Amino acid sequence: MKYEHSNKKILKEILKCKDVSEALEKSSIRTPEKIFIYNINDKNKISFYKFNNLVNKCCNFFLSKNIKQKDIISIKTKNCAEFLVIYFACIRYKSIVNPIPSSITDYEFLEKINFIRPKLIIIDNLSKLKKKNIINISSDFNKNFLNYLSKNFSNKFIPINKFNYKDTAVLYYSSGTTDNPKIIEYSYRSMIELQKSMIRQDFTYSKTNHLCILPFGHTSVLRYSIKQAAVLGSTIYITDNFWKIKSDFFKIISKKNINYIQLVPSLATSILNINSKYNFNNKLIFGCGSSYLSRSLQIEFEKKFSTKLLNLYGLSEIGASHFENPKKRKVGSIGKPLDIYDFKILNKKNKFCKNKELGELIVKGKALFNGYFKNPKLTRQSFFNKYFKTGDIGFKDKDGYYYYADRKKDLIIKGGVNILPSEIDEAILKSNKNILESSTIGIKDNFYGEIIKSFIVLKKKDKLIQSKLKNNLVKKLGNFKSPDIIVVKKKFPKTASGKIIKRLIDDE
Repeated sequence: MKYEHSNKKILKEILKCKDVSEALEKSSIRTPEKIFIYNINDKNKISFYKFNNLVNKCCNFFLSKNIKQKDIISIKTKNCAEFLVIYFACIRYKSIVNPIPSSITDYEFLEKINFIRPKLIIIDNLSKLKKKNIINISSDFNKNFLNYLSKNFSNKFIPINKFNYKDTAVLYYSSGTTDNPKIIEYSYRSMIELQKSMIRQDFTYSKTNHLCILPFGHTSVLRYSIKQAAVLGSTIYITDNFWKIKSDFFKIISKKNINYIQLVPSLATSILNINSKYNFNNKLIFGCGSSYLSRSLQIEFEKKFSTKLLNLYGLSEIGASHFENPKKRKVGSIGKPLDIYDFKILNKKNKFCKNKELGELIVKGKALFNGYFKNPKLTRQSFFNKYFKTGDIGFKDKDGYYYYADRKKDLIIKGGVNILPSEIDEAILKSNKNILESSTIGIKDNFYGEIIKSFIVLKKKDKLIQSKLKNNLVKKLGNFKSPDIIVVKKKFPKTASGKIIKRLIDDE
């Protein structure tokens, strides 16, 4: 049975919805038999109708645990259907859901829950941790939480309609690549408005088969791929670990007719280095966000696989705000902002920049976060005249296309000259095909204030790489902008989503 949809028709339905769980219910009515979740690891699949019923059953489970509206529920599990059922149930129940990255240590986990103080904690490991409010879906319920829900709870649940549209629905974690992670309060309004906007500016959203290989703790996966699939009635194929399916990656894409995958640059690099001549023939689109996407990686990826690797831009505080349109692309651009955002570029004098003038991206709009959890001071400091200060440097051209340059905090000031680390990393990657990854930082210097230190990861050993690289970069960048120090690393410290953690890179 084929399922077709009209974005205009769906948009009319969604415009009436107060939250994404209501939009999910609409999809379950529109395409009940269609598969919503397909787990590649265990081959289990769940239709929209069954998934929506499980969400209702999970709501009744919360009721049995005496969970109240606005109570916090923390989730720390691998990528699985259970996670998604619990996540959507929290939204429908009007409790506050707190997805925790599955990769963090036991110590970090305890730190987080001691600070947040959730009413209920749901995990799939850490069996040694004993607390009254902890539920372990791997060891409790005979290792089958969904079956337990099916047998013990009704699929009838009346959604809570009396709630403030602007109330906090989710507590997300920022990536914390330059600072310690912050906890971000995201509202029901922000979630649904983001989905509406993405459908209105339909570039890739009509794609019906998504492959999710990023961890669910990665905010953009939940806010973009998962929720868009739920809202549009698309199928999402999930795996708890990309490396488990790496050898079958291209086979899965072909067999399951995958037409959209969300990536981060490090995963795009890993896929690029798989020894395969697979050709997508422009049937598949990859969306690449989370961190800086080098133009050289984009070109090489698209050339090798005959597909699109689109630039996505966004932050945990605002969601995905810019999407590169595959039909109207500009080289190096992150595209134009969604229609719910008002972006400006601010210079050092707190004046709005002219076209092509480099400055800090600031934004206001309907999908902005509510603030930082238990940190009103930081929330206030993060705004300028109601515009959120992204901390990112970029510029806009005369046609309204935006260009990301770098993180403001990463900017290197050497001898009074502003140097973008991304420019150096781009030059490094282009200069030698043996370089897998590059990351550049500024370090203190008594004479220049800062000097340039670049770290690289190689595909294979090369004892002469530093001298060869230095000579090449001097030709391309000049002596002043070339790295003063080049260090070879075995690997980079990274977040669960694959971002390089710059504040730790020089410590290892």
